[in-house]
Amino acid sequence: GTIVYDAETSTYSQTFNLADTGVTIVAGTTYSSSIKAFNTRNGVKIESAPLTFSFTAVAAPAQVTGVAVNPVSTSDTSLRVSWTPLVSSTSNPVSQYAVMRLNGSSGVYELDGFVATSASEYTSTGLVSGVSYSYRVYAIGPVLDGPVSTTVVGIAISTPNAATIVTSGRGDRLVSVTFTVSPTLPKPVTSIEVLQNGVVIDVLSDLA
Repeated sequence: GTIVYDAETSTYSQTFNLADTGVTIVAGTTYSSSIKAFNTRNGVKIESAPLTFSFTAVAAPAQVTGVAVNPVSTSDTSLRVSWTPLVSSTSNPVSQYAVMRLNGSSGVYELDGFVATSASEYTSTGLVSGVSYSYRVYAIGPVLDGPVSTTVVGIAISTPNAATIVTSGRGDRLVSVTFTVSPTLPKPVTSIEVLQNGVVIDVLSDLA
C-alpha cells in the first residue's frame, strides 16, 4: 500500500494486504511480524528497534444450515426462526447471527435482528396474521461475514376457530354430535380432538 505521511503528527502510516506480499496465509495460523524504521548516517544504514506484533488469520464463518420457521403458539403476529448453530473456532470465529426478512414492498431482504452466538433461534414480531414471510440467516465474524442461508418461508397464524355444534342426539347407548370447524389461512386446522370429561376419545388428523 501507499505510505502516508501526516504532517500534523509527523507520522508515517501504511495499510497493506499481507497476502499481496507473497506470504501464504492459512486460517487459524498465528503469524508474527515486525516493523523497523531506517535512516542513513555518514553512509551507514541505521535501524530502529523492531515493533513486533502477532495476529491469527481467520476465514469467514460457514453458511448457516438447518434453517426453519414455525408459528409461535402464543402469538399470531410472530414467527420463530431457528437454525443449526455453527461451531466457532480460531480459524472460523462466529461473533453473532443476523436474521434477514424480505420486505414485501421493496423486494429487498432487510435486517430483522441480531442474535448472540449462543442462541439458535430468533422470534420475529410485529407481523400480520395470515401473511407469508421469507427469512434468511447468516453468521457474522469479527472480520468477515458468512454466506446467507437458503430462504425459508412461514405464515403467521392464530388460534383456530372454535367448533360449532350443528346437531346432537342421544339414543340408548349412542350419542351423536355433528359439528363444524371453519379453517381459514390465518387460522388453519391440522387436527381435531374429541374429548369426554377432559379425556381425548377420538382424534381426526391430517386435515391440512
